[in-house]
Amino acid sequence: MAYIDNSGSHLIKLSNTDESDECKSSLHTNICTEMNDGKTIFGKSNFDDQENMRWTIMDRFKEKFNTVDHLTDPNSIMNLMSQFIKHGIQIAQNEMQNKIVKAVVGQSTVLLNRREYWKDPFRMAGISVQRTIQEPVAACLNFHRKAKGNILVIDWGSELKITKIVEEDSIFELVETYGDSLLGGCAITMELVNFCLKKLSNQILDYDAKRLFYKCERVKELLSQGSLESMSVSIGYETVNVNRDELNQIYEEKLSQIPNIMEKMKCRSIENVILCGGSFNSNYLNERVRQLFNSDINILTSSEPDEIIVRGIAQQAEYLHKPRLDNCLVSYVLPLSIGVDNDSGKMLEIIPRNTWYATSKEAELTRTVVNGSIDLNFFEGMYQNVIDNIWLGQISFQNLENDSKVKVSITMHVDDDCNIVVNALVKDIKKQIKMTKYDRTLSREEQLKMIEDSYSLGVNLPVIYKTTIDGLEELD
Repeated sequence: MAYIDNSGSHLIKLSNTDESDECKSSLHTNICTEMNDGKTIFGKSNFDDQENMRWTIMDRFKEKFNTVDHLTDPNSIMNLMSQFIKHGIQIAQNEMQNKIVKAVVGQSTVLLNRREYWKDPFRMAGISVQRTIQEPVAACLNFHRKAKGNILVIDWGSELKITKIVEEDSIFELVETYGDSLLGGCAITMELVNFCLKKLSNQILDYDAKRLFYKCERVKELLSQGSLESMSVSIGYETVNVNRDELNQIYEEKLSQIPNIMEKMKCRSIENVILCGGSFNSNYLNERVRQLFNSDINILTSSEPDEIIVRGIAQQAEYLHKPRLDNCLVSYVLPLSIGVDNDSGKMLEIIPRNTWYATSKEAELTRTVVNGSIDLNFFEGMYQNVIDNIWLGQISFQNLENDSKVKVSITMHVDDDCNIVVNALVKDIKKQIKMTKYDRTLSREEQLKMIEDSYSLGVNLPVIYKTTIDGLEELD
């Protein structure tokens, strides 16, 4: 959590460790939620595979640790996250002596298909979300004068997320992303829990199991950052000793999977690597990841790697606060045009490709009534024939005069979460449809093929993320 004061001061205040832990503790309502990270459950729905919401633990404790049924309801998740947000905002308000009503939210690349859920917990907490920004882009913003060319962002927090970004002329384009909750910081803590459980001779109580998770988290932090070689963990009437070499062995098991991930992502010709996330507070982990890259690759990180993303998000909030810096905002654009079909099956473009959103456009066309009705079909794509494009939705008008020509007025709005609202008017009859692109859109390769096919018409290549960096003051 980061926040700026009312004057829009460039100084970014960050909650201290105790406050951060207090916020996280507000999520831990029972032993089940101890096994889940807030980001992992944020944006889930009943239709998602729930297996990635839980951590593997020894079979003899399966009933105690793997019961997450109460978390599969989206409404329960929203309520849980809104309480977490309220708690964090209260801490910020107490320090700033000011009421907070607006926020800029960092968005995990792992949960792109659930973007529409991200604002709901903030609304429930009484906060207006001004903008969402993807976390790898926020990390690039924090190093905006250094992060050039082909960039690899390794965000090793509660989950491991590796993202490839291409920067050209101050344009950041997300090329590929990979996320795995079973390689993240919480999974490492659970490996440490299992390590301790194997050394116990007796079964432990629920209360002791809950305390064990907290203790292992603390042991991981102190052994990773400090000068201690070993620590003792007291569980019930027993004591388990954990040394740094044993913790590093757990790290090595996770590290061994990173080269394979990068090979699948074809991470070649990388010029800059950004290391962010709380796991990189570990000196051992930081050094071992650096060894995976050639010496000519520029490694970008800071003494507080868990603050890199939140500082980039806070910069975005500052630019929103200062109108003179509007040209520095990170904005999203539509990679393909959105339009409606006409009588001949051709697509009438309403919102052109590369339009920044949120945006609203109006259009008018004449349609012929067939069998007393008109069907307006909306598409995303670059081809003239609508049959070759992606269908998004339909509005129908009934009980019209056969074979007559009618005028259709269309207003299309795309919000900053890329949800589409279309209002259509025919003879004083108004209808509305709400559409989302995420379940119907093409892959990046298919989008590029469509654009290349229509390149003869003078269409430029797509821009996914864009920011102008002139005049920005760089953070440390």
